[in-house]
Amino acid sequence: MQFAFLMMLPSVLLSGFVFPRSEMPGIIYAASFAIPVTYFIEILRGVVLRDADFLDLVPQVIGLSTCCGIILVLSVRRFRKQVA
Repeated sequence: MQFAFLMMLPSVLLSGFVFPRSEMPGIIYAASFAIPVTYFIEILRGVVLRDADFLDLVPQVIGLSTCCGIILVLSVRRFRKQVA
């Protein structure tokens, strides 16, 4: 439970949901691209607020897919099947 909170708090704060990413320092702004929530928030804003179609959201979809692919690869590499 504590680990989930430890991961969610920075994700929400650095994704641009609470504070605008353009106002963040350069290092933190660059680090926010490694957080999948950043891309999801941009897609959500595009669909809900701007009524954007898929072609407008292609960069965000590619970024979210890349983050998900990296997480999947790391998860598969860490997975160890154990017979108890």
